[in-house]
Amino acid sequence: MSHLNSFFAAIALMVVVPHGWAVSVPADYETIQAAINALEANPTLGDTIEVARGVYTENISFSNISLNRTITLQGEETAATFLEAKDAAVAIVTVSGATDVVVRNFTFRNGDTGVVLNNSTGVIIASNVFRLGNSSLAINSDEATVADILNNTFYDNDTAVLRGSEFSKITNNIFNNNNVAISPNTLTGAVVYNCFHNNDSDGVRGTQAPPNSDPLFVSIDLGDFHLKQGSPCINAGNGTDIIDDTSADMGAYGGDYADVFPFKVQRVVVSDASSREGNPSIDVSWSANESHRVTHTTRAGGYMLYYDSDQSGPPYEGTDALGGTFPSPIDAGNVTSYTIPDLTPPNINPAVPTISNITPASQTLNISWGAAASATGYRLYYGVNDPGENQVDVGAVTSYSLNNLSNGVTYSIAVSALYQATYYLSVTAYDNTRNSSHESAYSDEKSLVMGSENESDLSATMTGIPEPVEPFPLLPDEGCFIATAAFGYYDTPQVQLLRHFRDRYLLSHFPGRWFVKQYYTHGPKAARYIERHPEWKPAVRVALLPLIAIAWILFKASWFVQAVIVMSGVTMLGALYLRRKKWKSAPVNHAREKLL
Repeated sequence: MSHLNSFFAAIALMVVVPHGWAVSVPADYETIQAAINALEANPTLGDTIEVARGVYTENISFSNISLNRTITLQGEETAATFLEAKDAAVAIVTVSGATDVVVRNFTFRNGDTGVVLNNSTGVIIASNVFRLGNSSLAINSDEATVADILNNTFYDNDTAVLRGSEFSKITNNIFNNNNVAISPNTLTGAVVYNCFHNNDSDGVRGTQAPPNSDPLFVSIDLGDFHLKQGSPCINAGNGTDIIDDTSADMGAYGGDYADVFPFKVQRVVVSDASSREGNPSIDVSWSANESHRVTHTTRAGGYMLYYDSDQSGPPYEGTDALGGTFPSPIDAGNVTSYTIPDLTPPNINPAVPTISNITPASQTLNISWGAAASATGYRLYYGVNDPGENQVDVGAVTSYSLNNLSNGVTYSIAVSALYQATYYLSVTAYDNTRNSSHESAYSDEKSLVMGSENESDLSATMTGIPEPVEPFPLLPDEGCFIATAAFGYYDTPQVQLLRHFRDRYLLSHFPGRWFVKQYYTHGPKAARYIERHPEWKPAVRVALLPLIAIAWILFKASWFVQAVIVMSGVTMLGALYLRRKKWKSAPVNHAREKLL
């Protein structure tokens, strides 16, 4: 019975743990080391760690791993998945006392040592680019390690490979521009089918090495170590290429573990071709991908054009090119420019936005509004007598600061939403296998605005007054000086209630605006006095309570009560204003009486 239970347990494990099942970084685990630790602790997670394109700054360790299966650490794309040392004094990857570990499809950079192999067996370091700098060691393999160093590209390192025994085999690699390629010279075996060029010392060249000639990398500056057509390293390696089943190329883009992706397309440029074509059209151009698998003279690869007018970023699902007969993507073939013809840019009327807040500062109004449906941008209107006096296009934002305004002046503000069709475009390269899985990552996205601009109605008008700055200790750079000084800080509910009262009721009529102006003129001095004599704060708070109560009632009470209070307040302010005018005219009248 126990044998039967063991049999069913084995079957269950096979179902739960399918061969090749992978975990992902950073989707499943934030760091590569966390993923390794998880696989060590839990065999049911699978045997592969797939690392997405990006930069990973870590010191990674495989230590004492023997899980009766091969653990593969694999970058999504060699040219775009970077490993860097968090601690430069420690190797980026250490494999110590481990069995059956594969590290493939990464670019190693920014570290003193790339990979250290200690007392490990069944290790494969394949299809990586090592570009650590001319004072660094790319791979250090000790005398007890059995490893395959296979189809890597070593460029601009101090020592590319330092090995302690001939148990570590070195095959199908490219060594270019290193101080030392393979060391020491005393270990000459197990070095076959490698390409050497421009190293200060090749060290051990081994057998089946082509002449010491330029491997013809596509672009060292861009980090594109694919091979150009005519490279002596093409079809010169041992075994076959997984890409097209021909004889293996040397370097990171050949052999059984080759990265199948062409390098990302560079220097994409888009422009409006409508005037030339007579209908909405877009010209797209880009730099050629010079990999021999794309430029092949007898069987070339090509380029795919992706476009969309609804959203940025993939998936690009445009459908309107050539009257709706050329949906995205378009196979442009083996060219470096293409015109996407006869487009139909969307014609949408955006919704009307709503201003949510106007916050004053010195000579500034900070304005916020809610996002309007279908808007691709916004236009802000402002003026003293009418918001239509000035306007500014602020872009696809929902807040903006109007500067260089006059303090103490009431500004009327409104905002409208804009819509104009925007096309988003990207280009990819594919190789001559015509296999869709051998397509590059998207190029950097480009955008182009086309078609007519539609503008919504204006939002409801709101007003704001830039407030003067009176900097002195403990008072913020805001208005409501006296209330702020009395209650201690700007954000107290009492201060905010008084601000709302000012904006809604005082600024809506001439006597109220006059009162506010007087307040801005004399308030900072009073606030400074209160701040310097805090014993007055309780009395000021008590004095402000009736005004706060009135403001509260106005915002909370019925419309009838609000109307009565507003009319009373306007009458009082009007009387105060008229009395002030009478005081000002009194000396003049007295002088006239004397003359008479």
